[in-house]
Amino acid sequence: MENNSLGFGVPDGKSALIATIMALLDSTNLLRNHDLRSTIISLSWS
Repeated sequence: MENNSLGFGVPDGKSALIATIMALLDSTNLLRNHDLRSTIISLSWS
């Protein structure tokens, strides 16, 4: 994924943290739960 966090108005530090969390969740297959994924994404851009 390209780093276009500024396009979303999200600070680089926060986007990096979110990316790390998403990667960790993906590695544990928790993102198979789409409700959880949607919740995380919603919180990320709030």
